[in-house]
Order: sequence, then structure tokens, then C-alpha cells
Amino acid sequence: MRLLRQTGQNKFSLTPDLCNDEIPSYAILSHTWGADRDEVTFVDVQQGRGQNKAGYAKIQFCARQAKKDGIEHFWVDTCCINKDNHVELSEAITSMFQWYRKAKKCYVYLPDVSTRTSDGHGDTLSGWESNFRASRWFTRGWTLQELLAPTVVEFYSREEGFLGTKITLARQIHEITTIPLAALQGTPLSQFPIAERIRWTERRNTKKKEDEAYCLLGIFDVFMPLIYGEGDNALHRLQKEINGRFGADVTASLNASYKTRSLGLCLNSAPLIKPDDFVGRTTEINNVHNVLRPDQEPVEQRRAILGGIGGIGAYLRRSVITFQQYLDDYEQRWQVESRRPLQLQDYRDRTLYTTWNLSYNRLKEDDAEAAQMLQLLAYFDNQDVWFELLHAGMPDHPLSWLRGCLNELISFESVMSTLVDYCFVEVQYTTQSYSMHNCVHDWVLGELNAEVDSQLYWYAFDCVAASIDRDDWDLLELVKYARVSRHGVRLTHYRFEVCDKSDGGLFERLDAAEWTANMLNKQAQLLAAEQMYLRALAGKEKAFGSDHTSTLATVHNLGTLYRDQGKLNEAEQMLLRALAGTEKALGPDHTSTLATVHSLGTLYCDQGKLNEAEQMYLRALAGKEKALGPDHTSTLATVHGLGILYRDQGKLDEAEQMYLRALAGTEKALGPDHTSTLDTINNLGLLYRDQGKLNEAEQMFLRALDGYEKAYGREHQKPLKVRDILALIHKKIADQNTPKKQRSSRNWYRHVFRKLRDK
Repeated sequence: MRLLRQTGQNKFSLTPDLCNDEIPSYAILSHTWGADRDEVTFVDVQQGRGQNKAGYAKIQFCARQAKKDGIEHFWVDTCCINKDNHVELSEAITSMFQWYRKAKKCYVYLPDVSTRTSDGHGDTLSGWESNFRASRWFTRGWTLQELLAPTVVEFYSREEGFLGTKITLARQIHEITTIPLAALQGTPLSQFPIAERIRWTERRNTKKKEDEAYCLLGIFDVFMPLIYGEGDNALHRLQKEINGRFGADVTASLNASYKTRSLGLCLNSAPLIKPDDFVGRTTEINNVHNVLRPDQEPVEQRRAILGGIGGIGAYLRRSVITFQQYLDDYEQRWQVESRRPLQLQDYRDRTLYTTWNLSYNRLKEDDAEAAQMLQLLAYFDNQDVWFELLHAGMPDHPLSWLRGCLNELISFESVMSTLVDYCFVEVQYTTQSYSMHNCVHDWVLGELNAEVDSQLYWYAFDCVAASIDRDDWDLLELVKYARVSRHGVRLTHYRFEVCDKSDGGLFERLDAAEWTANMLNKQAQLLAAEQMYLRALAGKEKAFGSDHTSTLATVHNLGTLYRDQGKLNEAEQMLLRALAGTEKALGPDHTSTLATVHSLGTLYCDQGKLNEAEQMYLRALAGKEKALGPDHTSTLATVHGLGILYRDQGKLDEAEQMYLRALAGTEKALGPDHTSTLDTINNLGLLYRDQGKLNEAEQMFLRALDGYEKAYGREHQKPLKVRDILALIHKKIADQNTPKKQRSSRNWYRHVFRKLRDK
């Protein structure tokens, strides 16, 4: 990997081609390509030219922004890859997802989004948001992985004005792309079904036909050699790789994501299917039809509702009316102007909505409880709904119909089977749960809950909160809470904000809101956690006052969240407020005060204020040893923090002493497989690596990897990072035992890619 390096006076130069263990911290640029002649190339940078090209401005922007963030190196795809070298190009493309993932920051430059109005004054969010939603960046194939792979993604306008991050703009990005908030907030892509990931690629294009497949290699974590010139065969090879890796046939899903190709195949292979058999896709079907079947007449009427066939079938099975009568009723109810939800387009508002409304009316007659259950599901996430989750909120709830549905498992299954019969939900046998299509979920919220039902919302809230064990503070980040977290995210939907204002439901649930926010925070659902913390804070300030210890506890938690989000200034303000308040209310030696002192030490480490961090950690350690004892888990957490600080300060021997003390203590108090123990083992491995003790480092990382995979699952970020580090450790150990002339990793890469190319 080559990087650009700041050389002063707004100049930069290319580094040599770096091996993995030689790569420093770097920023990375995401952008849309212009004409090839306008982009600065690898040769341009090598020869010191290209300043007059339009694309040079993007590189300058990335350099300036990286410098502001204290990042010396940065990467831009136009000029950091020698595209004349096929081996290097292949290596770059197959590694690109990882390169974006490992970047310290990703800057998205949007030349078609301006923060200036016509009179030159700064615009408001609503002013630039329409251009943001229409930006070409959201239509390009390669930018999908550039959005999902990095941890920190920042968006900038044409004037280099900061628009927000993928966390702060998550709601808008979700509405533009349909990518779930969980994916934008860092949930591993492996936790999303293959078909769902394929849907994210819809409406995205690439310059080269083959790149439609190549840009998805990282999204599906597959590898295949690149063969430019193969055309559509690249997509077929990608299908085979995905089928082979995941053991499922994804051909239909991939074809569906490329609408024109898919429809063309259908019309060629089925001559009896005419464009007027479809609805809601008039323009697209006509265009394809005119190209492939010019002998047919244009579309004039739309009769069969293809997207709603399942719902229609379910309706007709339970009705004595004929299909023709159904169509007549359908035509009468199709009132676009009065029923169109603003956020939905074309087929959703005009065809499926009418189909579902007809089925819902029939459902209310057949099974009123099932109809009410369908309405309730709007307040949960549309994936993975199971009995124990919905039953968790039952105690003392006033809704009698819910007791009839949820008093026992068989009653719940009976109601849900009715919804399955009507094609509103689907059974997920592997997880013993139910799911609902995104479009149906949108309809249930927008149509059946046009006015938010606060009783139903607070019932969903209680279900999520009751699913969190209060003894699991140290375990909230484990995979067992991943199922609950998606429903916690749903509780922060903007439509539900009215519930805080319309009744006293929140004031009865301030502790539950705090715990839900804690769970979301531990599950890396940072945007949803922030919204829940802010709701809890507003409620506590109103109920108890701004200086109450419960209020200050939420201030402290919000400060640690801001630190995790990289909002270091906001984090410092919150933590200092919490510290001043707890010192006044509880005293300087209270454990709550000491917890905030510890958090400030961690923050100062992140800010590079190492001396201030050491003072905070030492104060926290002395106080905890006195109040709690030297072997208390809270004391050991501060010992561990001191180890991290000493390592950052280069005091490796002192760091080792702290880590070994923390490890011995947590193994005794929590066990060898507890996540706190594993974190210390992992950090001890990093220290041994820095000390050059590679064999000891390898043993630590192997132990951490085994524990992390058991605790979090193989695809969680923690085991993934450890695997990357282990690969480098193994390479270093191998290099130490290999003659110097055989050590070139570049020669190894070339050998592998040549073998793949020649197959």
C-alpha cells in the first residue's frame, strides 16, 4: 500500500510500497471520479505534475483535512495505485475494503453539495440536505464499501464545509440508501442476510461492467481474481463465490438488484409475459420491452399486482369473492393523492399499500387480535421478533387483548400464524422468530399507526427494558444482547418522540431508559444510545434537578459515549460537569466521583494529554484502593487503564507490571474467559509485540482470539482485529526464520496473483 505523505507547504509525496506492518496511521478519501483526463494519476504524482487537473483539488482537500486532524499520511485511489501494473491493481482492489476499514478517518468529498445559498450566505441543514440526498456519491458502486467499511466517515461539501458523520447523518443516509442504522453504526456486515446486503447495491453503477461485481468483494468477504474484459461474467463468478462461501443460492437476489438485466432475461425467456402484467414499473418495463420485444404494443393499463401476489393469494383463500371482484375493489380504493405516505415512492404507495389495506380489512374481520398484534409490531424492529421479547413487558400492562395473545406461547404462535397466512410476516426457523419485509413494516407504521399509539410504544419500550438483566453490566456488549439492541434502536425512531411529550410514560421509566441506553452503547449503536441518554437526561433534570446524583450519573454516561463517538470536547464538558457535581454532592473520595476521575483519565489519553491522564488515573487508583480494596474489579479497571497509559508513554516495563497485576486480579475475580480479562490479555499481547517478544505476543493473542470468538462470535470487530494482528505476528516470526532473500512480501503477492491470473 502506497500513501501520500505531508511534506510541508501544502505539498505531498508518495511513500514506497509498504507492507502491512509498516503502514502508519492514515486518512482516506472517498469521492466520485470525473473524466479520466481530469484525475491525477500515479505517474502525475511521481513526476510532480497534475496540479492543473480538476481532480487535484480533491487531493489538496484531503491533505488539508488530514493535517487539521493531526494525520500525516493519507490515501487517494486515483494516484496511490499504479494501475498500469495489473498485479498491483488486483492487490489494491481485493484489499480495498480492508484499507478503508483500517483508516483512522474517511473523508467524503461531495462536489455536488453546497453549503452556500445564492447570496453567498451559509445555508441551513434543510437547505443543503436536498442536494445531499440527491448526491451522485450515493449512486456509485465503489462508495458502498467506502461508507460501510471505515469506523469514522465524515462528509464535506464543495466548499469543504463539514456536514456531519455517518453517525450524525445516519437517519438521512438510511432513508437515501435503505441501509439499516445498525450497519451504519458498526454492526458487522456478517450479521445481515446476504439478500439484504444485495439490496443495498440497487441503483448503484460503475464505469466498468466488471466493477459491478468487483466493488462487492469486501461487502460479502469473498475473493476472486480480476479479469477486466470479462463483462457480465464477473457477476456470475461473484454469484459462485458467494454461493460457495455461504452455501446458499443468491442468483435470484443478485439478478434482482440489476433490474434491467433481470427484466430482460424474464421477457426473453417467457414470451407470454407482457409488460402490462406488471404494475408500478411502467417506464422501466416499457423501455426494456421496446428494446427486446418491439413487436408488442405500449403499456396502457396495469392489471395484475405482481409485488403483492402473496397478499392477494392469502386474501382470496379467505374470501368468497373472485379475482375479478378483487381487482374491481382494488381499482376503487387506489386513491393516490389521499393515501400516499410522503416517504414512500411509486410501487409502495400506489400498489402494495392498496393490496395490504384490503388484506388488513379482511384480517380485522377474521382475527381482531392478530390485527392489533400487527399494529404493535410497528414499534419493534422488523427482524427477529420472538415470544420472550414480546412477553417481557406483560406484568401489570393494562391492554387486555395483549394478555390473550401473550399469556402463553401457544396463543402467541396462533396469532402469528394468522399473520403468516396473510403474508404480513415470515417465519425464521433458525432463530425461532418472525420477521417482516421492510416495505410492510413501513406500511404498518405509516398507515396503521398514522397517529402514534403511546400505549403500544411504551409496551414495546417495556419489552426491551425488561429484556436487559441488571446484573449484566459487564456483559451488555455480548452477542446475546445483539438481538435486543435492534429493537432498542427502533425505540429512538423520530416518529415516537411525541410519546415523551404527550404523557408521563418517560418519567415512570427513567431508569429503564438509562439501562437501554447503556445496552445500546455497549452494542455500538452509538447514535441510538445518544438519543436515549439525552431523553433520560432531560427527564431526570426535570424530575430531580440538574445536580441530583442520578442526573449526574447520566451526564457521566453521556460523556463516555461522546468519547466513543470521537466528540472529545463534548465528552470533556460532560465529564467535568459530572466531576464537579459528584465532588459537591458526594465528596471527592466517593466511588461515583472516582469513576468519573477514571473516565477523565481515559479521555485525556485519547486527547494526547498524557500527564493529565496520569494524574487522573493515579488519583482514581489511590481512592479505589482505599474505598474498595486493591482486588476490586473497579480498582483493577484503573490498573488496566494505567497500563495503557504507560504503554502510550513508552514506559513499557511499568505497563507490563500494570497489565500483569490487572490480569491476575481479573482472572481471580471474574474468571479467565470474562471480557475484561480478555481485554487485558489482548493489551498484554500488544505490549509484548512492541517489546519484540513475538512468541509471548502470539500466545496472548491466540488466547484472546479464542475467548473473543466464544464471547462475541467470529465476525465481531474484536476477534477480527486480533486475527489481523496475529497474521502480522506470524509473518514477523516467519521472517525471523527465513533467509533475507526470501522475505519480500511483494514477491509473494506477485506470485499469488500471477497464479490466479493464469488459471
